[in-house]
Amino acid sequence: MYLRQYALIASASAVVYFLLFQLNFTVFSPLESSFGVNWIFIPSGVRLAAILLGGFAGAVGIVLGSLVIVITTYDPPLSLFALGTALISVSHPCWPDALPPTYWGSTPNWST
Repeated sequence: MYLRQYALIASASAVVYFLLFQLNFTVFSPLESSFGVNWIFIPSGVRLAAILLGGFAGAVGIVLGSLVIVITTYDPPLSLFALGTALISVSHPCWPDALPPTYWGSTPNWST
């Protein structure tokens, strides 16, 4: 994959993730149980799809989108909290790729 394709995938996933987070914040903020905790979280599907379809470039885009969200939404603009939140948000969908196939009890068939 070329650098242009990586940059396009990363920037597209970051922008879509950020915009859906803002939409989710606008629409579902009355349903918040506490600040930032919603019953419905639309960007989680984008996060999973970006990582599964875009691979590393999608993960970089989600980290960048999460950094922008934390910087624009929360009080400490850029801190260890912002970096930790961004890395945690991308780590959960990466678990199936990081674990060895023998852990799941079968070997994946990537040829199809």
